[in-house]
Amino acid sequence: MFNRTLLPQTVARQIQEMIQNGSLKPGDKIPSQREFAQKFGISRASLREALLTLET
Repeated sequence: MFNRTLLPQTVARQIQEMIQNGSLKPGDKIPSQREFAQKFGISRASLREALLTLET
């Protein structure tokens, strides 16, 4: 599916797009790590890495 080194960056970009298009709004509760990981078809570790990318 995705190159392992690019996976967190790809998912981070998709989450950014969700914020920009209004799917995720300020103040909204985001899905749990488990739900997000299932949505993207990735491991929770990869998801955590993507979320860390967004925090910086």
